[in-house]
Amino acid sequence: MKEKIIVQCTARSVLENPACAGLLAEYQEECANRDLGLSDPQLPQYELLESTGSAQCFAAYVDAQLEGFAFVLMSRMTHFGKVGAVVESLFVRQSMRRSMLGLSLMRSVEAWAREHGCAMIFYSAPLGGSLQRLLQRSREYGHHADVFSRKLA
Repeated sequence: MKEKIIVQCTARSVLENPACAGLLAEYQEECANRDLGLSDPQLPQYELLESTGSAQCFAAYVDAQLEGFAFVLMSRMTHFGKVGAVVESLFVRQSMRRSMLGLSLMRSVEAWAREHGCAMIFYSAPLGGSLQRLLQRSREYGHHADVFSRKLA
């Protein structure tokens, strides 16, 4: 039986992990936004957000190998007067998708958000992707909005 663990960590610990380059390449293939271009994680920005308590990174390991990650941002929703969490990115290697690692990662993220007083957590999912299909099938998640974008630069 493989040992699966989810840990709260720093963005640096994920981005500097030797397995991260392969994960990011797989992430880019599945989750790319053609209008934004290639994924380019900004470590100084993550560290600044982490230092204010506005961001948390999670790593998913199987037998001590990095197999997934999540980056979560937390802020007050000024229109509602409540704190919410936004999952900026959540990704689990394709080969680990049926292992429940992704669901464990989501549950850890949600527990953290709950502990930090978040009233709601928001996920965005690439159209047609596995996360979108998972969220649509679940009765636990509401579909409250579609997100549209317009390239400006």
